Amino acid sequence: MKNSKRFISTKNFANRYDVDAIIIGSCIHAGSWMRKGKKFIKNNATALRDNPKPTWAFSVGMPPESKFEGEEKQMYDWLSKQIALEGHKLFYGAYQEKDVGGCLKLFFHCFGLKFEDKRNWEAMDEWADGIVRQLRVEQQRLGTLG
Repeated sequence: MKNSKRFISTKNFANRYDVDAIIIGSCIHAGSWMRKGKKFIKNNATALRDNPKPTWAFSVGMPPESKFEGEEKQMYDWLSKQIALEGHKLFYGAYQEKDVGGCLKLFFHCFGLKFEDKRNWEAMDEWADGIVRQLRVEQQRLGTLG
């Protein structure tokens, strides 16, 4: 397994890079992946389905805690209908006042909502480390671990 990370743009995705896995992700707004993420899935669905490399996905959103599991399942269900997927993980993101326009800022203040950073970098690292462990086990099984 290589120790380097390689980021592939949507323009170059169709080219078959020598990678161990594919990880895709998007922010969630209004219960859906952002437009560019959905477009990437749509434009590359066949390549992702036919690709022999394992593929994982993640989403970043700010659902209420009571709806977290439901939103994670909703994203997994949508993605797994489009592409072959090893797994999906939803992570909390951040709402920062500086990133919000006037009407939404007013909405937040009127309804007592909070601007907050709920990102959990440790959870993200653990998820990525789990993928690496899975890949290593599979490479050892196949005898391809370098």
